[in-house]
Amino acid sequence: MLAVRQLLQGVKRPLTVQDVTQSFAGKPTKQRREAVATLLETLAMLGQAVKVEGGYTAV
Repeated sequence: MLAVRQLLQGVKRPLTVQDVTQSFAGKPTKQRREAVATLLETLAMLGQAVKVEGGYTAV
């Protein structure tokens, strides 16, 4: 979760689930995209990310 949060903090534009998934090594499988989506939703629920039009951004 920390790596995803740091990624969001390091960019100025919203990132989609696909953007975040592709930022990490390995094949961007459906399972990995679902895991990233869950992490992004969790960060949003914790107030560490915001879901905006076009993806997620850091708070």
